[in-house]
Amino acid sequence: MSHTASPGGAELALSRYLLRSELRNKKLLTLESGSTWSGLNDSDVEIMAPLDASIWSRVRLLVQALRGESCQVVVANSMRAALYSAICCPRSSILIYWVRDGLSESSVSRVGLLLTKLITMRRVDACIANSQWTARSVHAVKPGIPMRVVPSPCGIEASFPLSDEMEWDRFRSAEVRILFLGRISHWKGVHVAIETVKILNEAASDCVYSLDIAGAALFGEDEYFAAIQELVAGNDNVRLLGHVDQVAELLRGYDALFHCSLIPEPFGQVIVQGMSAGLAVFATRGGGPDEIINDGVDGVLVQAGDSAALAERVLELFSRPDRVRVLRHAANRSAGRYSDEVAVREIDSAVRELVHQVNV
Repeated sequence: MSHTASPGGAELALSRYLLRSELRNKKLLTLESGSTWSGLNDSDVEIMAPLDASIWSRVRLLVQALRGESCQVVVANSMRAALYSAICCPRSSILIYWVRDGLSESSVSRVGLLLTKLITMRRVDACIANSQWTARSVHAVKPGIPMRVVPSPCGIEASFPLSDEMEWDRFRSAEVRILFLGRISHWKGVHVAIETVKILNEAASDCVYSLDIAGAALFGEDEYFAAIQELVAGNDNVRLLGHVDQVAELLRGYDALFHCSLIPEPFGQVIVQGMSAGLAVFATRGGGPDEIINDGVDGVLVQAGDSAALAERVLELFSRPDRVRVLRHAANRSAGRYSDEVAVREIDSAVRELVHQVNV
């Protein structure tokens, strides 16, 4: 069950999962129609969406689907979806909350966390967490709840060894191309990435560092987006690309990827995508990135919000093309652990195991 069709990480991961899942009798209950679900049109997934965008159409669908249908297992794909499901699901249904965000005040709103504690978690039977960090936050709210930890499908196939066709001595030359890939949101730290590129270009004498920002403000963050537009307007080395659907193709055009979250990232699909493509990934410490990246081996970890420290690590790495080559190959190998094939199989197993555990 999804409350939105906006192309956020949770929704994209759900679409990838449903497309490959081998579980039978799958239905997607979504309170919004949209292109995020278009890949499921020719699949075995039945899509249940409201007839129009009115609140009454959505409420009618929600009640009919969860109470009128014989849904034995409901998997809620977000905090809001879990709340709606907790209110509407009959006790005869098993409710699994696929937790994508840390259940703490640093990660979600106070109101959202309060509702989750008072309503959602009292009804939820089991949880799937996208990282060990997320799982710990869930157990802090409801100790002992049945839990499985499975990384989200990131949209990558099994990693194949990278070719050496690219001449890595080019890092001594004109440009290092950096990508920020993610939602335009304050906690994602887009401004940190922009400030870092400014520092890099002030420090470098024989190289230009450019930054492309691929993403959109999806959830009412227009004020922050306007501030980012103003920062970009004053920097010739930074561009806004907007939302990009073809991520794999986009990644091929860059040397490095910045992940600048100001609070712990629950998992980090973008990090895995960048590593799989052989980019040098620079990510914020805390949460999922700590579980994905081996600092200095297959990526680089830095403290949140520290543009100067990030710039220092970038300069240190890209001054040594041989180290860049070794790191990108290690990143590509590490990303293979997170292929969609592996993730979907593990999620299917987690659902089966949790249903059995709840029923015992």
